[in-house]
Amino acid sequence: MRSLFLSALAVVSLLTGKANTIADGYLITRDKDTVKCRIRVDDLDLYSSVTMIDTAGQKTTYKAEAREILGFGFTYDGQPYDYVLKADDFNFWLFRMRKIKGYPYNLYYFKNYKTLKSESRSTPAGSFMIEDTASHVITWNGIFNDRWKERMRGFLHNDQSLIDLYNKAGYHLHDLPVFVQAVNDKAVASSPPQ
Repeated sequence: MRSLFLSALAVVSLLTGKANTIADGYLITRDKDTVKCRIRVDDLDLYSSVTMIDTAGQKTTYKAEAREILGFGFTYDGQPYDYVLKADDFNFWLFRMRKIKGYPYNLYYFKNYKTLKSESRSTPAGSFMIEDTASHVITWNGIFNDRWKERMRGFLHNDQSLIDLYNKAGYHLHDLPVFVQAVNDKAVASSPPQ
């Protein structure tokens, strides 16, 4: 009986292994001050809210839609994570995970949930948002169609060299970081030395 209990406990521990994972991190206040704290990172799906634990052990949950903080970050399993409060081109506010910070584009990732017509449950789907130096953004939710191509051309100001780079990178969700990095690398290579 004891063996059965320990086996069941092990299974529960495996299934909920990240249930109380805490990482050292920081938050950025609306006044742009950086405050050290601990962050609850049960999973990395921290796009709509995040729970901070201050030095006194007090827990505070911040919601993206309330816009109480500008962002937060932490290191988890040796990997740094930075989440920045950003509105997409539909004015929907989320904490978005910064994947590339550069010139002229930053790239953010977030997970949204879609309900498929054939199923009654929601399925996670990754999305990217590109931001230019003027803070214009375009969000891609993985649907590639003529409307997306038209929006992307507009975002790129119909600059044929950028459109060519985009076409070369590909049209899948995982190709967007390749495109953003290529544009940023091209901008650095063509800028005059400082």
